[in-house]
Amino acid sequence: MDEHLTSVSPRRLAVFLTVCETLHVARAAEKLDIAQPALSQQIKVLEEALGAQLFHRRKRGIDLTSAGHACREAAQHLLKSHHNLIDGVRSIARGEMGQLVLGHVGSALMGRIFPDHLQRMKQHFPEVQITLAEKSISDLVSAVTKKDIDVALVRDLETVPSICSTRRYITEKLFVLLPENHPLASRTDLSIRAIHATPLIGFQDPDEVGIARIVQQIAEKNGLSLEPSWKVTNIGSIFGMVHAGFGLSIVAESVTALLPAGLSALPLSEADAESTLFLLWNREQISPALQKFIELS
Repeated sequence: MDEHLTSVSPRRLAVFLTVCETLHVARAAEKLDIAQPALSQQIKVLEEALGAQLFHRRKRGIDLTSAGHACREAAQHLLKSHHNLIDGVRSIARGEMGQLVLGHVGSALMGRIFPDHLQRMKQHFPEVQITLAEKSISDLVSAVTKKDIDVALVRDLETVPSICSTRRYITEKLFVLLPENHPLASRTDLSIRAIHATPLIGFQDPDEVGIARIVQQIAEKNGLSLEPSWKVTNIGSIFGMVHAGFGLSIVAESVTALLPAGLSALPLSEADAESTLFLLWNREQISPALQKFIELS
């Protein structure tokens, strides 16, 4: 290690700044609770390492040289950065600082659970920078597995990658979206059998994940087959196509809180007509900030 680097240490710079404040070696030594000869030796070592005289020694005291003024300004910045480094690393280790990339299906933000969770995270840990990434379920699973995102809110996973862990987030009833003027809109609920002959609008997820899987399982129990006639990428497209009369859609209950004008939502009557959101994360990538996020869920 460079000898000059060890000689110009943060501790020695802090001693130098104390002398700068007092411009009196005896008072500085008293303030630092060290012997005056020891303080003088610290300053001498610093000057030798820097190759510059930092103080004018006069009969009535000391004052800074031009090099001393430059050293004082640089030392103040350096010690501030040094303190920031220590505080920052400790905060990151405690999960109080850092970055989180949170993936989610679009419907996760339509209820209050996930937005409230984000609010709690920002209130408790305002220095954690959160980036949201909306993706399909299959893309979210892939991104978590590849460590491209830290944690994801996914819906109705049947198979979890071996390197991942999950936690149930919320289970919701499934509802049927339909136009207000649809012949079935006057009912209090709807069964799979009542809607199986109507075109269905769903998301572009593989058949083994998401609400489409739950709906197909319910249909099969009733001796039916119910697959989407239309597949879209976001909930806005579902709203638009249902309103335009292309078909019906089955969504989680949280989606019904933000229905646009002209649409109705009726619960599916089957007891197992439910959808569960899960937190999914990679066990090989658990940062302190992610741990705090999971704990607050």
